[in-house]
Amino acid sequence: MVRQKIDPRVLRSRAAAVSAARTLFFRHGYGGTTMDDIAELAGLTKRTLYNNFSDKSSLFEAMVAEV
Repeated sequence: MVRQKIDPRVLRSRAAAVSAARTLFFRHGYGGTTMDDIAELAGLTKRTLYNNFSDKSSLFEAMVAEV
């Protein structure tokens, strides 16, 4: 089986998004947090955020999966 190497930039942007989402979800709740808020706190463009997570619920699922 061949393992595909993931670009370190993708790993960093995903980690930044999950960290920002965690902070904002705890601070403002799921409903009070927007993808714009997450992108801003993570230091990402909205495009980069959406390239990694199709929507807020998939980002939430990734955050929970880390726990």
